[in-house]
Amino acid sequence: TVCAPRALVPTPHAHAMPSESTDNIHVAVRVRPFNQREIDRGARCIVEMPDPHSTLLKNPQTGAVERSFKFDFSFWSHNVHDTSYASQRIVFDAMGQSILENAWKGYNATLMA
Repeated sequence: TVCAPRALVPTPHAHAMPSESTDNIHVAVRVRPFNQREIDRGARCIVEMPDPHSTLLKNPQTGAVERSFKFDFSFWSHNVHDTSYASQRIVFDAMGQSILENAWKGYNATLMA
């Protein structure tokens, strides 16, 4: 298979963002499951996340890595049965909680999806 989840199991601790962070912007990427149309067409996932911060894009014909990206968070949510699956709770604990806490403190907070 072309899809390859990272070997590490994502946990809130592994993705933790300090609530008193001095950073202004955090960037995360999340691989979603295929929708029914993609499943019906036999789509193959060309994304790999070897660790909680890296995302690789592979050539669909050769499987060779074409691009490599680093993010504050890379969440693998493509297959709920993978040991590295990032649930809504994991994503919220890693990012949403601190965004919410800072909004309650009066800071501007924006979450784009």
